[in-house]
Amino acid sequence: MRTIFCRFAIIIFLLLLPFGRPPAAYAASDGQAPVDPTDTSLHLDTSTPLVSLIGKPGQAVPVQLRIENFGSHPETLTITINKFTAADESGSPRLEALTPADLFGNWITFSPKTFTIQPNEWKTITATIAIPENAGFSYYPVFTFSRLNGAPANLQGGTSLIGGVGILLLLAIDRPDAKRQLEFLDFSTDKAVYQFLPVTFQVRLRNTGNVFVVPTGNIFIDQGNKHDIAVLPINKENGNILPNSIRRYTSSQWSDGFPVYVPQKNGNQAVTQPNGAPVMKLNWDMTKLSNFRIGRYRATAVVVYNNGTRDVPLSLSTDFWVIPWWILTGGAVILLILLAGLYSILKSLFRRRRHPRPSQPPRPSMPA
Repeated sequence: MRTIFCRFAIIIFLLLLPFGRPPAAYAASDGQAPVDPTDTSLHLDTSTPLVSLIGKPGQAVPVQLRIENFGSHPETLTITINKFTAADESGSPRLEALTPADLFGNWITFSPKTFTIQPNEWKTITATIAIPENAGFSYYPVFTFSRLNGAPANLQGGTSLIGGVGILLLLAIDRPDAKRQLEFLDFSTDKAVYQFLPVTFQVRLRNTGNVFVVPTGNIFIDQGNKHDIAVLPINKENGNILPNSIRRYTSSQWSDGFPVYVPQKNGNQAVTQPNGAPVMKLNWDMTKLSNFRIGRYRATAVVVYNNGTRDVPLSLSTDFWVIPWWILTGGAVILLILLAGLYSILKSLFRRRRHPRPSQPPRPSMPA
């Protein structure tokens, strides 16, 4: 029955296609530009913004830090140490200055700590971390590069660096009592009912252990007896979860539908709203006609993390609907018109059968 209904909906859609489009109804959320030779601002870049490391107590661990000066003037830089925590559930770091209790700042030395870097030059700095025997479970330093004789880098309320560039370090200590444990808090969609794809999924996990964890996994979408209609990755960016924090992953999106909302572009430039969110438009790719989506779907998120000895799976499910009301409403209107026409034809035929026209007498023949 559902197959017949889907075919009917597709036929109705094809009938409606020449007559218009529904409005693009909703909105969804860098190379280096050339530097002006007269610009004296600090222009630094790093090969990676984040480094993950596991060390043992009593071990000295070297870390290679690469930095580039893409400005037009030589720069004399120095390195300072700050720290970071989880700012919110998005995974953004909150930058903070070290306190007297942050003894790990004394474990780290740099070779060199102060140096000059030429325009368009990459430079490699070695940071050596001497982990003491009594080290804790995990530490999160930030290596900040700024001008030697300039103002120190401003942490800007913990959200960014002004006057410098930083490299974040995730340092886990390999101890037998280290605890890696996640709790699956929530799995949901951004809406319960959609007219057209995409569907955006949200996974929320809490780290109840004492070291950072990087979860992986997939979202499996089913409909009735049809399994794995789509399989979407979870945390393909390998974002970590710090201890005693919650991480929300929202990058998993099901967009394999027809029609489907896509970001609107002006040439190669995305069109955005005043709040910075991209404007979405409805895309009618006829090669994906077989991906017409309608009905109730179930999505199951399976998250896996390593607790130090084995992989631990966690799972949750959620349901959502795809109801293309514009196509269905237009189809209903066309169906009513067809039924009204059919009724009129049948009514006319029925009347003719009940009230046939009286037969005409034959005309007399004319004499030859």
